[in-house]
Amino acid sequence: MTASELNAVRNLYERKRDAEWHLTDLRQAAKNLVPERDGMPHGTTVSSRVEGLALKIVELNREIILLCEQMNVAAAWLSDALQKILHGQELRLMTLRYVACKSWIDIFNELRISAARGFTLHRLALKKIKQSNSNAIVKR
Repeated sequence: MTASELNAVRNLYERKRDAEWHLTDLRQAAKNLVPERDGMPHGTTVSSRVEGLALKIVELNREIILLCEQMNVAAAWLSDALQKILHGQELRLMTLRYVACKSWIDIFNELRISAARGFTLHRLALKKIKQSNSNAIVKR
């Protein structure tokens, strides 16, 4: 397992989060452009901008759905791979960090461990993963 494979779900999670923030901004911009119904005719400029924003919103929704699907696949693969290498608290910590995309503080609270212990477990888990990669190369 490589570092990029280990970080795949987290990277997708961050892309999805950024897309959701952008989607919120687009929706607010579209809402601000919609003229109030005052019975007066309005120019086509506002309508065309709203249509443009609506298209961007639809595209971004599709991108978020795709990112969610990719996250699910990557998370399932990563979870299986970690379970073959790690056990106990190391497995829980790495699963929370790289599959569930939790923050360090949330992980330490959930595992009820200190930051020092958490980072030690993380370092040991990374060492086991690296060793597992070396063993896999030798077996080939």
